[in-house]
Amino acid sequence: MTQELKDFIDNWQIDTNEKSAVHKSGLKIGYDSTNEDGSLRLAYSGMTSFMKNTYAELKDVAAVEKRRDDLTQEFVEIFKQKMMP
Repeated sequence: MTQELKDFIDNWQIDTNEKSAVHKSGLKIGYDSTNEDGSLRLAYSGMTSFMKNTYAELKDVAAVEKRRDDLTQEFVEIFKQKMMP
C-alpha cells in the first residue's frame, strides 16, 4: 500500500533544482541517475546520524532499516510527482 503524497510531504524540504529532499529526521536523499532497468539510483547523506538517532528511538535494527526503506519510498514518490520531467 503506497501512501498519498499529501500524507508525508510536509515532513520533507524539497529542492527540485538539486533533485533532492531532506527529511525532518535529517536524512537527505537525492537522485543520482537511472539504472538500465529503470530503477532510480539514489544518494544518501546524513545516514550515520539518522541511523544513530533512529536506533536510540526504536531500539531495533530491523525497525531502523524499515524506517530508512519507508523514507526511501517516500522520496521516490516525491521524485516521481514533483521532480521527474
